[in-house]
Amino acid sequence: LDDIYADSLQNGFSKNAEIAVIVDDKTTLYTDNTYFSDIICKQYIELGYVGAPYDIYLFDDLENTDLSEYKTILFISPLSVSDNNLKSINRLKTNGKSLLFSGSAGLYSGNGDVLTDDNSYFNDSSFSVFTVSDRCFTAEEVRSAHIKAKGHIYSGSGDVVYANGKYVFVVSASEGKRRIFLPKGKTGEILFGKTDYTVDNGVIDVFLKTEETVVIKLV
Repeated sequence: LDDIYADSLQNGFSKNAEIAVIVDDKTTLYTDNTYFSDIICKQYIELGYVGAPYDIYLFDDLENTDLSEYKTILFISPLSVSDNNLKSINRLKTNGKSLLFSGSAGLYSGNGDVLTDDNSYFNDSSFSVFTVSDRCFTAEEVRSAHIKAKGHIYSGSGDVVYANGKYVFVVSASEGKRRIFLPKGKTGEILFGKTDYTVDNGVIDVFLKTEETVVIKLV
């Protein structure tokens, strides 16, 4: 790990997350502890098992943030949306993105209209929208939405994945054979002495014990 740390300090690394998570910090002012736990905290737990990395942004930063490169965008329990916010969301309606809105707060306009109930607004073949009224999204739902948006999943086995442009960290959720999919055009090697694995056409097959961690260096 010291070598990875030194490499990162000296050469830097590029991020490659294709999932963006948008957090509305004002939502917590209008929810009780149960809601906060069931809708917001549990969402981060589920995101940990999607099998792909994600970046986090504040809802208030939506207007000044370029999210065009993300393929899946998850809004965690947004409370309200201004006209400028709505324009920013409209700009995301490209390239078959998956947009997900969670929580019973829904997505409201400034005059109180529930935008996520307006199917005519969201009925657009250029992107997909998934809405949930009273719970967070499961890891499988996020994973399926991301695949539909042609996003990359490193592991579909419920493992915890951290990744950037140089390294992939996989923490196994259970014991068994694992198939780890590397980004297009990349191959890789598992560091730290693990030799019982194969690499073929950007896919690593390896047997992992529960909570075993492997570090893959991308080439």
